[in-house]
Amino acid sequence: MKKFKLKKGVFSCLSDGCLIFLDSNSMNYIQLDKFKTKILLDEINDRNSTCEKALKILEIFFKNNLIVYDESGDGLVLENDEISKLVNSSYAYSFINKRDLRIKDFFLVFIINLYVRFKFKYFKNPLPKKNKIKENISINADDVVNLVGLYNSLITFLPWGNVNKCLLKSIGLKYFLKFHGYNSDLVIGVKANPFYAHAWLQINEQLLNDDLEYVGVYNPILRIS
Repeated sequence: MKKFKLKKGVFSCLSDGCLIFLDSNSMNYIQLDKFKTKILLDEINDRNSTCEKALKILEIFFKNNLIVYDESGDGLVLENDEISKLVNSSYAYSFINKRDLRIKDFFLVFIINLYVRFKFKYFKNPLPKKNKIKENISINADDVVNLVGLYNSLITFLPWGNVNKCLLKSIGLKYFLKFHGYNSDLVIGVKANPFYAHAWLQINEQLLNDDLEYVGVYNPILRIS
């Protein structure tokens, strides 16, 4: 069997026995059913196997630019171990702990969201640049909670009806926190049967902009520091 690896910008994870792929270059998701997932995983785990059905699946991935030949590597790796487990969420506290609204903060949030929407409309890959993930970042937790509350208050005044879509909102909040000196991680999670995708922000193991119970049903597929 020829060796493959995921193309740069393509990520994968398992959810409810199904393989899900995210092509961040085009923001497209592909989900395999349980039967095809088992065939493919069995083929990857058995180096001497030459299952025709698995090879056909891989060939489809190859034609759709999800994988590339990798004769010198270890083969196709589908597990993602870069995403730490969430422990708690500070989201509820952000509703009562927030800075006073100021005009300059509103203009900052407006410009950030204008930029995010511009990227999604015109950039091939609108996600923030993926940097090396740093664990155990030292933060002022109260200040971060206040900033999250401020951002959530300000976006209600923006003119776009879909500004609250999770990915747009999380990317905008990431830039807003970055402006104030805090580096957060954008995480995209998925779940199968039926397929759904969701995005959120976290710092270390702390969830910033969503409820832990809701996010917990998603399997992280991509994390951008």
